[in-house]
Amino acid sequence: MRFVFDTSVVVDYLRDDEISTNALIRATEIGEVFVSFLTLMELWLPDKTSFSIRDTQKVRNIALALDKHAIAEELVEELYENGFDFSDQPSFEVCTQGKKWQIEWGQERLNIRLDPNDILTIFPQQRNKDEILRDIHRVHRYRGIKIIPCSPRSQDWALQILEYHFPVLGQKREQNSLIDSMLIATGITRRAYLVTKEEKWKRIDQINRQQSLPFPPLKIISPEQLLQEF
Repeated sequence: MRFVFDTSVVVDYLRDDEISTNALIRATEIGEVFVSFLTLMELWLPDKTSFSIRDTQKVRNIALALDKHAIAEELVEELYENGFDFSDQPSFEVCTQGKKWQIEWGQERLNIRLDPNDILTIFPQQRNKDEILRDIHRVHRYRGIKIIPCSPRSQDWALQILEYHFPVLGQKREQNSLIDSMLIATGITRRAYLVTKEEKWKRIDQINRQQSLPFPPLKIISPEQLLQEF
């Protein structure tokens, strides 16, 4: 039995997420576990990118709340749409310095700046080089993980995946569609289960089956499913 772990699950393991860690342990107990070199390369990328809010009324409501050391609902919505989630954090802290604020919750930290033209920009805290290298070494040292390159055959499959499914892969974050296609293709060539939290990968498999596209069935499971089914 073979498993290819997606970057999202590897990152959760590095953050000591219990479910992803247990899924990785279980997979190494019952089969072969593969992590792509692409995943290690992705660890150099920021988890989340900066973004701006330009709606004047929304900006004013957010700034007013931050001045009172509070989080406006508009900011929660914007953060959620950009990949941040406050839902599992019961508390947070807001530090104010003029028209700059810093929000801390759990291990997350955001720097927020209000420009003179009423544009609010959110800057996520980025990891430093030593932290990134430590994560990469931790994956390399994990007993049972095999770090694998993308084979020429995987590249062929990835091109076909992009041809048929770029609208699905690129709906929100186009820059990830290339890596996603390569990881899915690696699962195909290795005849492995793809362990991921990405719902759009399941959508691709559904489209393949519904339209009888020239792809083998994809074996896509979440970390939770891996623990339940194996």
